[in-house]
Amino acid sequence: MNAGSDLQRTVEVDLAGRTVLVTGAASGIGRACARRLAAAGAKALVVDRDADGVRSVADEVAELVAYLCSAAASFVTGASIVMDGGWSAH
Repeated sequence: MNAGSDLQRTVEVDLAGRTVLVTGAASGIGRACARRLAAAGAKALVVDRDADGVRSVADEVAELVAYLCSAAASFVTGASIVMDGGWSAH
């Protein structure tokens, strides 16, 4: 692999009905992961030492799931989650 190559890889996984545990979910990467996983159809269990923060993300995830289950989101047929290890931020 040369220095100029792209290190990004795309992984597609059907997460509908799966249960995932997200630690550090009150903020930052953990919060973003919880939201993306819920958007992909997973049941996201969120854990953090920051009780108020984790309640907040749990409320956001619940709202997202309610939207995805509504008729307003009938155009949503699947999800792709790009995991690139932060390389795209450079």
